[in-house]
Amino acid sequence: RILGITATPGRSDKKSLLGYYQAIPASISTFDLINLKALVPIHVQTCPVRIDATKATAAAEDQEGMAEAVEPYWNAILDEWEKHAADRKTLIFHPSRKASRLFTELCIQRGISSAHIDGESKDGDVTLKRYTRGDFRILNNAVLLSTGYDEPTIQCVINLRCMQSRTLYQQMIGRGTRLWCPHGCNEYCDHEEAKRNLLILDFM
Repeated sequence: RILGITATPGRSDKKSLLGYYQAIPASISTFDLINLKALVPIHVQTCPVRIDATKATAAAEDQEGMAEAVEPYWNAILDEWEKHAADRKTLIFHPSRKASRLFTELCIQRGISSAHIDGESKDGDVTLKRYTRGDFRILNNAVLLSTGYDEPTIQCVINLRCMQSRTLYQQMIGRGTRLWCPHGCNEYCDHEEAKRNLLILDFM
């Protein structure tokens, strides 16, 4: 018998796992894990920034339209971030690497500690270590950190990409759902300093 285990049962090609396996004997959702206190609750704050994304598409190879749609609102987005999440370590997903780099420059111009990372960053490991230490508040990327990246101290996630994939969106949001406590607790605890929720700033 063959046992399959996956963190992403929703396939991008829309095919059911039952085409490969005879049964799905067990499953658990993000909300189940939140109820079990294995992940932190998710709070969504919609922000009054009217981004016109009608010319953008969700195609991974066609995100420049979304980048052009979002860029005029970057300052408004940062205004909302300062209003709701200035005290939170934040991870932002951008439509393109170019947009991520330019947004990082704008953050620095406004006095907001920030950094950019992509697959070609020569000092990528150093940047991630500095982010873990809290050397800067916002880490910008396109999709590099959507999977395989574990940083429990993230307290706010912002998605500025145009997308239709529920699985990819869940992966992005999941970067901020890990439990974290400065005392090193690996389970939900009562320490006042422990992370209590993930904040999503929704501009879409």
